[in-house]
Amino acid sequence: MLLKIQYHAAFAAVVSTIILFFLTHIPADWLPEAGNYNDKTVHFAAYFMLAFLYNLSFSAASWKSVLISLMIAILLAGLGYLDEYTQQFFGREYCIADYYADLKGIILGTVSAKALKVVYYLITGKINFVLSK
Repeated sequence: MLLKIQYHAAFAAVVSTIILFFLTHIPADWLPEAGNYNDKTVHFAAYFMLAFLYNLSFSAASWKSVLISLMIAILLAGLGYLDEYTQQFFGREYCIADYYADLKGIILGTVSAKALKVVYYLITGKINFVLSK
């Protein structure tokens, strides 16, 4: 069951990354007027989703998974910066505040995925916490 979820999460993460990078490089004058929305919320949500999905793609029962999550966060932070920086060449604006929103999404997405996995492993009995002796 978990392995199937991991495959689906990995597929969704890769597809979402490609779609996100494509959509963020559409020239601004090609886009319809979106109305009133908070751009930082969109950045946060997009990178939260990517971090969450990539972290679900790996098992969580060892310290090695913490290193994997750290590596995912670093790679996504690099992608977020590259994404934000290259937008200026496509008629969009480079905004460091957007990048900060990306970073916040990456951090919370990573922590949320880790927390979900711990709960899953506790419920299924694959790990136990000893609260008192």
